[in-house]
Amino acid sequence: MADTSSWHQYLADTDIHVFDCSGRIDLATGMARLDVLEQNFAAHPARDGVRRMLIDFRDTTWDCEETHRALSSATRERFGLTPENAGIRVAIVNQRWGGRISDNEQWFLVRDDALRWLNQ
Repeated sequence: MADTSSWHQYLADTDIHVFDCSGRIDLATGMARLDVLEQNFAAHPARDGVRRMLIDFRDTTWDCEETHRALSSATRERFGLTPENAGIRVAIVNQRWGGRISDNEQWFLVRDDALRWLNQ
């Protein structure tokens, strides 16, 4: 498995995958990371049937808005991030706003708040 230590961390005690998107992200980099993240999910099956993921966008620079949209769509499709899917919970940390999107997706300004929500 590729070295993901700079952008992926698995918190075994809480069964949370932390996906750090810091830096400049282009489509090829983002898609390659989704492939590796999928491998990490397979290596660490959700213990209680709910996949928990924190995505940190606080220091992300997209090469263009089209890349951002394409990766958002690919992530949602690949990991089944829909409001109906109770098998995944995603906390997104960013610098612009926080709020509930659905029962399984919420946005935060503070990482610790996101981690607390994922652990509920």
